[in-house]
Amino acid sequence: MYLIWSTGGTGYLVTPNRVIGLRSMAHYNLFKRIINSNQAADQPEIFNALEIDQINAYLNGNVPA
Repeated sequence: MYLIWSTGGTGYLVTPNRVIGLRSMAHYNLFKRIINSNQAADQPEIFNALEIDQINAYLNGNVPA
């Protein structure tokens, strides 16, 4: 999984199965936190319930508002 943020203000999450458009820079930054978390170094990211719902929505194909 990787992220793209264009200079035109459009973000995309790219997974092995699809490309998902991101609604906002906040959503881009949420996925950036996932990608940059380092659980192997015992420094996992902690996500609240709203963030988890947003992540699940994107990954299930239901882009949140």
